[in-house]
Amino acid sequence: HEFRTPLSNIGLAVSMLSKKHTELKDNQLVEVIRRENKKLLQEVERVLHLAKVENGDYALEKEQLSVEHLLQTAVDSLVMPIAERQANVSLEDIPHDLYIWGDKQHLTSVFCNLLDNALKYTKERPLIHISAKTDEQGVIVAIQDNGIGIPSHQREIIFEKFQRIHQGDQHSAKGFGLGLAYVKRMIELHKGFVRVSSEENRGSKFEVYLPTVL
Repeated sequence: HEFRTPLSNIGLAVSMLSKKHTELKDNQLVEVIRRENKKLLQEVERVLHLAKVENGDYALEKEQLSVEHLLQTAVDSLVMPIAERQANVSLEDIPHDLYIWGDKQHLTSVFCNLLDNALKYTKERPLIHISAKTDEQGVIVAIQDNGIGIPSHQREIIFEKFQRIHQGDQHSAKGFGLGLAYVKRMIELHKGFVRVSSEENRGSKFEVYLPTVL
């Protein structure tokens, strides 16, 4: 909370400054401040959400959700980084009448995290394929990428807090290693699970299972 307040104030100050001085509206340095401030706020929110989950004081607001709409919303929210990387993101094989019960805000964040990782951990032009299918009493959403992959000795720890994929002594992308920890705990709150299959330099496939009943 001590980090969130000053970061929120910085974001507000940048917006007010841009409105007061119209010549700064498209200023690249102002945009850098705005973008990096937003990233820090997102990381702070992840920490706060994880803390609430681990303390058992968070209640999901479940409703019936269209899987197709949920995934499209996640893709739409990342339209800028998708464009920057010239990524090809395809939504295929997703039935129009496929529904789950869940918290819209947090499930959208879950898929945003997975898509963001697919964009960040890809050296070439990202090719991301998203699909969904029914499985017994639930739905499995799969996100396949053509990224750097995950070394076998790291696959067991990537869902732990503050763990990130790295090669040699260098981390492959910026971040605090909270995204996948958030994904795992939030999916478990929905009585589901997340799993990954991957090969180094041949991409990764994350599968999220979510029940279709309360």
